[in-house]
Amino acid sequence: MTLTELLVSTALIGIVMLGVVSVEYASKRAQENISRKSIVTARVSSMILHIVKNAALTGGDVTNVGIQTGGTGNSSYSCFRQDIPQTPGDYSDDTWVCYTLRTTNVLYTCNNQPSPTFCADANPTIRTLGSATAFTVTYTPDSSTQDNTVTISLTSLYDCSSSYDAGDPTKNPRVIMTAEANPLGQTYF
Repeated sequence: MTLTELLVSTALIGIVMLGVVSVEYASKRAQENISRKSIVTARVSSMILHIVKNAALTGGDVTNVGIQTGGTGNSSYSCFRQDIPQTPGDYSDDTWVCYTLRTTNVLYTCNNQPSPTFCADANPTIRTLGSATAFTVTYTPDSSTQDNTVTISLTSLYDCSSSYDAGDPTKNPRVIMTAEANPLGQTYF
């Protein structure tokens, strides 16, 4: 083998090795991005299922729907009344399940509240539900079909302490999930 052939074969081997390394790097990066998005999706799914379950258990009537929201932005809360003692005509013994999104991008829940409330640190039933950057609850009554709808929207990032970069969404993936619940315990009577 001549020196020229040796140099050409070395260059070709180098090009092939560079291609293999590039493919390996690209697949590792893609796997990391898919994993991050999957983690965020699983967290948001878990949180939204918890909220939908409690929204579906809401009891009330046309004059007292049993859903209350308050605050704005990252200091908002939403509460759902539940008839635990199973006395549909008496709302005074019902308890409330509340959700609060704080400025720290943490969604909290507090159970068995005597009235709708912002989940405060001093509350003994407070617990962390997960990280979120936006949380909204919308109540839409429909008296013609008697099919009330509660729409819950939740947004989260892989790292809620960092901002979302629309130019490179793989750095800190964002998941926006919306779900609906139809409170079966509400009546129009």
